[in-house]
Amino acid sequence: MNQNTRASIDPFREFLENGSGAWRTRALTAKSYRNVDRTLNDEDTNEELATYGDAVLKLALCELLLDKVDALSVVKQRYENDRVLVRVIGRHYDILRYLRYDESNPYIPTDYDLVKREDDDNYKYIATAVEALLGAYYKEYRDYGAVLDIVMRFKTLTDLNG
Repeated sequence: MNQNTRASIDPFREFLENGSGAWRTRALTAKSYRNVDRTLNDEDTNEELATYGDAVLKLALCELLLDKVDALSVVKQRYENDRVLVRVIGRHYDILRYLRYDESNPYIPTDYDLVKREDDDNYKYIATAVEALLGAYYKEYRDYGAVLDIVMRFKTLTDLNG
């Protein structure tokens, strides 16, 4: 495969759309889905995996930004906040199309544009899924180079749309 072909492949999209396995399934299972499938327990949902994915995201952002920006912790926050993960990344990859959550719950927004404020926790489940998917990708493949590529794509999307 030549370098241009490799550069055009989006490993996050590929994992989201065509991946399989327990890590991907867990990443795409919101805690609210336990109301739909009562056999699930906490280890079957994405909350803990999202914590792992959040750490992977933070590490990759630090790798990409260290010594390239002033005030690393401030600049990094622009790319890792929930609003960006929902309205930019979640929307771009149409995470809701793949996510298992309690669609009958009227308090769970089903539109990326419903995110109005930074402190609006109703949409957090979408940001959680994005972080969990990044964590699942790393758990599945252990390919840090691909993670850096994914996070660079996230950064570029945010710069263009955030």
